[in-house]
Amino acid sequence: MTGAQRNSTAASGAPEIARPSPTVPPNSTAPPSFAFADNYPQISASFLVTTKLNGHNYLDGRGKIGHLTGETTKPAADDPNVKRWQSKNSLIIGWLINSMEPTIGKPHLFLPTTKDVWEAVWDLYLDLENSSQIFDLKTRLWKSKQNDRDVTTYYNELVTLWQELDQCYDDVWENPNEAARHMKREENDRVYMFLGGLNRNLDEVMGRILGRKPLPPMREVFSEVRCEESRRKIMLHKTVSDLNLEPNSSALVSKCI
Repeated sequence: MTGAQRNSTAASGAPEIARPSPTVPPNSTAPPSFAFADNYPQISASFLVTTKLNGHNYLDGRGKIGHLTGETTKPAADDPNVKRWQSKNSLIIGWLINSMEPTIGKPHLFLPTTKDVWEAVWDLYLDLENSSQIFDLKTRLWKSKQNDRDVTTYYNELVTLWQELDQCYDDVWENPNEAARHMKREENDRVYMFLGGLNRNLDEVMGRILGRKPLPPMREVFSEVRCEESRRKIMLHKTVSDLNLEPNSSALVSKCI
């Protein structure tokens, strides 16, 4: 039986404990990669994690997944790989702790393994099927309008809320075709929501988009609306410039006469 599961937008890295950070080589330009992270965990964590867990935005982990699930077990004390395991374990714990608000991360600071930290946070903050969280996100989406903002700012607000909402579900589909139909219907609903919150001066482009069958993908819709907004701004600026030039031209004509 084949399953199709909703893709979640989770943090690509995982998070590490506040430990003394090594000295950075002079004039180092190394990128915050995993290799770099092994040597400089504090630096890599600060680069990779920008949004802190605050109790309402728990996301499933990605990368180093074996440490999170416990599949990567600690080697025996006399195993030559034990130090490498301890280093990675500390690195990922540090990533996790640094990805949390201090009041949330501090109680987990001295748990022995990544799996222990992950499971503690999972039990406390996972929002799967959290009705209150879902209601709050959907209410904010229903109320969201462009108003005095540009289209990009309005769109990015919606995308952020949609991504948070996606994290509240863990849909598994037995039939991939049903999953595809559901995802397309959901994307169409989001297109309607985005278009419905636009200002009235963009009604023309909204009408063009709604007249197409099938409805274009969300990103294509946003791109077209943004281009129309830019075009209107250019035309408005040109009109204002032309109006500002007209009195000066009349004055010059009067002066010549």
